[in-house]
Amino acid sequence: MRIVSKIKTIFPKECIHDLASVCDTKRIPSNIKKMILAAKVLTANGIQFVIIGGATNRLDVQVGDYAIKIAVDQQGYKDNLMEYSICRELQPYVTKSYETNGYILVQQCVRLMTDDEWINYKGDILRILDSFSHDYLLGDVGYITKNRANWGIDDNGNVVILDYAYCHRATQKLFECEVCGDGILVYDQNFDFLMCNNRESCHAR
Repeated sequence: MRIVSKIKTIFPKECIHDLASVCDTKRIPSNIKKMILAAKVLTANGIQFVIIGGATNRLDVQVGDYAIKIAVDQQGYKDNLMEYSICRELQPYVTKSYETNGYILVQQCVRLMTDDEWINYKGDILRILDSFSHDYLLGDVGYITKNRANWGIDDNGNVVILDYAYCHRATQKLFECEVCGDGILVYDQNFDFLMCNNRESCHAR
């Protein structure tokens, strides 16, 4: 069975080329200006979209039923590849990543949490983070206010992580405390930072 590319179906060839050029150019130092330019590229190519977010390195838009992450620099390019590569092993607790070429990542579209949901789903979020914490170094997904936009609710009412480019596979050595050399790094109660468990003699975090 022939697999149809979602990227090529949604984006004309010229549009893909232009978005790649926006990402790769060194002539525009501001990523915010690059995001504005990327949005203009979409409009010029007749693509109907809604901006749903703009992180440091990627512009997030909704096109039809999909969430699209468009890289605006090399870190955004790497983030797209990272999310796509790690998506399957993090299921069902992250949004599904369907396809990427680095410049464009096509993902499952879910809705952001309301204020009440952020509070009511705290237990579910902490359980997910706890299950990941033994095998992954977690970034930007801890249960603190600034990370709220990185969590959403899928069509089945399940909590999922929207931005997981900084959830990296961990090694035992990664969790060894470099300060005292004896302790193991463990997460704080909200999974925001790591601290040494050798608290009698080490206060590294």
